Parts: sequence; C-alpha cells; structure tokens
Amino acid sequence: IRAQVFDAQRRVGGRAFTLRGHFPCKAELGGELIDTRHTSIRALVGELGLTLVDREHGLDAGVERERYVMLGQSWTEAQVVEMFRPVAALVRRDRALLGGREVSHAHHSPAAEALDALSTGAWLDRNGVRGPLRALLDVAFTSELGRDLDGQSALSFLYAIGGDPDRFALRGDSDKRYVVAEGSDAVPRALAARLGDALMPGHALLALRPREGGGVRCVFDREGSTAEVDADRVILALPFNQLRRCELAVELPPAKRRAIAELPYGTHTKVFITTAGRPWREAHSSGTTFHDGGVYHESWESLRAADGEVALLTAFSGGRLGVSLGESNPEAQGRRFAEALDLVFPGSADAFTGRAARMHWPAAPFHEGSFACYGPGDWCRLGGEEGGAAGPVHFAGEHTSRRAPGFMEGAVESGERAAAEVIAAAR
Repeated sequence: IRAQVFDAQRRVGGRAFTLRGHFPCKAELGGELIDTRHTSIRALVGELGLTLVDREHGLDAGVERERYVMLGQSWTEAQVVEMFRPVAALVRRDRALLGGREVSHAHHSPAAEALDALSTGAWLDRNGVRGPLRALLDVAFTSELGRDLDGQSALSFLYAIGGDPDRFALRGDSDKRYVVAEGSDAVPRALAARLGDALMPGHALLALRPREGGGVRCVFDREGSTAEVDADRVILALPFNQLRRCELAVELPPAKRRAIAELPYGTHTKVFITTAGRPWREAHSSGTTFHDGGVYHESWESLRAADGEVALLTAFSGGRLGVSLGESNPEAQGRRFAEALDLVFPGSADAFTGRAARMHWPAAPFHEGSFACYGPGDWCRLGGEEGGAAGPVHFAGEHTSRRAPGFMEGAVESGERAAAEVIAAAR
C-alpha cells in the first residue's frame, strides 16, 4: 500500500515535542509520561531502537512519592486516605450503577446519562466533598484532564480515580513510570526517517471532497499555495478542534460530525525551571506535588532518580490557570513557580538558576489545546464516535482512543487500529 503522510507543520510529532539545548537536559513540552500498561508505545520505542527509562529506578523506597499542599498546609498520604475513605465508597457505588460496559454514545443507560450530565464539581458538591480533600481533587483533576471541574464530566472522574478505601490513587492503576531517554519526539522523528520522501511537511488540510469514481480528494494549504491530492483512503489524525475548520464535503454520519464540532480540549500549560541541587530531596520527597496556591497545579521531576548538580522541574497546570500562564514571560512564570515551591521545599527559590521555559498549548498553532477532555454529557453524546471509520475516511489520534486518551499510547494504538482498517479494506 503506497502511503503518504501530510503534516501542517515542518516539525514532526505534534504534541510530542522535546525541547533540546535550552537546559542542560531535555524538557518535554508535550507528551512525556508512559504507563506500565501502555504496551503499544512501549513496543514501538523498542522497535525503533530507542530506550525507556524507569523513573522509579534508584529512587529510595522511603522517599515520599507525592506531597499534597492544600489550604495552606501539607497533608500526608495517610491523612488523605482517611479523608478519601467515605468518598471511595461513593465512587464504587456510582461505578456499580454504570454496569460493566464502558459508557459510550452507542451504549449507555439512564443511570449513565444522569451521572454524565453532572460535572465533576457538581458530583463532589452533591456528595458533600469539602475542605482539603475537595481542594486536592480540584487541583488534581484540573491538572489531569486540563479543564476546570465544571467543564469535565463526572464520569471521567469516576473512571479515573481509584476506589480502594485503603489507598489513595488519583489515577487508578496509571503509574506514569517511564519516559523516552532520547526524548518523546524521538519516536516520531525515527518514524519520519523511515518514511523518507513519503512525508510531506508544510501541508495544512483545507478540505476533503469526494472524488469521482471513489476515494477522496484532499485540498491543502501548502504554505501559501493550494495543492490537491487524490487518495483511495485517508486517515485523519489532526485534533478535532483543527479538523472542524476544514471543509468536510465527504459523507459523514451525524454523530461523527457532532463529535468533530463539539469535542472539547484541555488548556494545559507547562512551565519548566532548573535548580542548583534538589531541595525536595532534603525533605525526602520525589518533587511531585499538588498545590492549590493558584501558581501551579502539579509539579514533578522527570527523572526522579537522576543525579547531577542541575535538576529540571516541571509545573503542570490546566483549566483557567493553564490559560492565564500564557501571560508575562517564561522567566517570570518560572520565578513564581520557584517561590511557590519554596513554601513546600525551603531553598527552592534560592536554588532557581533563573533559567526557565514555557509551553502554552492553548496558543500553540495547529493545536490550540492540549488533549481531548469530555465535558458534561459528552460520554453519552460523543463517546466512541471519534474513532469510527466513515467510508474511505478513517480517524486516528489520542482523541479517538478509548484505551488511553490524552497519552502517546492513545496516539500509537489508534494509529495501529486505523492502519489495520485500511489494510482490511484493501484485502
């Protein structure tokens, strides 16, 4: 099968984007963390001769994995477990109402509709979740999904959080344990090298039109000029918030058009700083924190067991805060981050080297957001419609993945699915 890949940008990788040369080490502006259960991306990394690094390797067993800073004080995991115990029972109760099958546009019950109609914030309010636990869940899920709690479906919260009353697991069985040593965008770079001249950069999709005799005609903006390409089949992997701007004259089911037109996206921003030393190690912590102070939502050190005099720390934020972090300049935002972190790990502000960087995904050309995030009602209205093929048109990308939306895993496994669909059709 002769295939070509058209990319609106000159840089391959989309939201896998590694910053090199700015800091003494690489920084991941977009997709970064890989779960143990992410089998597709892990296999692809191995196939391409790249290396996965275990973030847990060499990290002392007694090191605090996460620190929770809410309402002006730090809370231990044991304290949070006690606060969460009654909420865990409510999570299990509502999951039982959903039954064993994942909710989607095609398969949902009245109970699923009722829960999906609630925002995560409304679910917490209805169930009387208040105080530091409410503040923590607000910060954690705005960071995790990229939208404020009133803009995300309660089903996303119920599916993501662990329901064990004796263990506080914000992300269920997700461990975000690995990173790609060569950088996340080394994966698409290696794939691009294999494609050779089959890769066509600088082609932004303008329109899809039916071709006489079958197939599809693709119309591109080729950096100011127009190019037309005929294809028997096409796989669309661009985000729906970009696809909805294109002329889609091909036949698509109403549910598919609704998903393209309405699928919401997160507003994540990453701010990076380097520090001389690791003040969090002196506090026997990994550097991962959740913070409700209005400066950042979550922090982490990418290589938590790394040595060296200079450390790179990431501040990750979503929702309204993520949007606001596009203001001023990266150095000013980095200074604010270091000062907020100093209240958690004393010495962080003094350790800040003054070197910072920022990736503001809401303003990124050809993206204008981080990754897809269902709003209230979207599981039942849109769920599962993103990935289904429509005649000669197929769909891939993290937003089409049911198994790992928002992750590089979702991008890879959905690409493999779409490729299999094309191969099956050709046979």
